[in-house]
Amino acid sequence: MPSEETVFILRNACFQDHIKPIRLPSKGDVVGVNRQLEVSGWGIVSDSGTVASRNLNYVQLHSISNSACARLYGSSVIVSSTLCALGETIESTCSGDSGGGLIKRENGEATHVGVVSFVNDAGCSLGAPSGYVRTESYLDWISSHTGIPV
Repeated sequence: MPSEETVFILRNACFQDHIKPIRLPSKGDVVGVNRQLEVSGWGIVSDSGTVASRNLNYVQLHSISNSACARLYGSSVIVSSTLCALGETIESTCSGDSGGGLIKRENGEATHVGVVSFVNDAGCSLGAPSGYVRTESYLDWISSHTGIPV
């Protein structure tokens, strides 16, 4: 795992009605282009905001190609383990959302497909895509550190 990425592993989670595990993607289950996604976060809700939200917020997104994303951020930033997504409107992830989970839903089941990595430096209300680390790219690492079979 590259040194600039940090992951915290929480042990002994107590699952309850409102705290449940999420499904991980299968190996090779890569999110394609124009896939409906959802992200949640506690970050600021506008470019003029300075305080994190008191409420957990959700935004509907759709995935875009890495080549389209690289035209904005460059190919040194957008690598194979990057997933880019764009809000359905001008909504997006924002400052303070980093580390939040990106999910896709199929047949009523949520699958964790990414982790919020970065937002556009010019602001989160511009309609620019945000970048996520693909969960699928780290399945072996997740398994080796948690014992979860993949």
